[in-house]
Amino acid sequence: MTAQWNFQYFVAVVELVFFMGASLILFLDIRKIILKKRYFDYRLGINLFSWVNLLVPTLTGTLTAIPRYSLMCISIYFFLSEIKSTVLKTILLLIFVLLHVLFLGLFIQGYYVT
Repeated sequence: MTAQWNFQYFVAVVELVFFMGASLILFLDIRKIILKKRYFDYRLGINLFSWVNLLVPTLTGTLTAIPRYSLMCISIYFFLSEIKSTVLKTILLLIFVLLHVLFLGLFIQGYYVT
């Protein structure tokens, strides 16, 4: 709360939000797998792979590039594809398009070059 609101602060917040969002989706997916008692389904293995893929980079002590690692969490795509509500799908589409435009604009301006 008392930190300066500069680009590094924005990057840290984005990485934390991506990590928390991916963790929440993976948790909800594994909860659904356990409640349906599909222990020997391929989805459990994919979910565990996604957890490892998300948690191993955090062992370096920093959350650097967590959005890039969260893209490889395959279980997230399966979970999002099972959403039935078209309103929720439309809202998610708008959020993802806005984030894409924002991050592409920052990338084109060279903010991610270190």
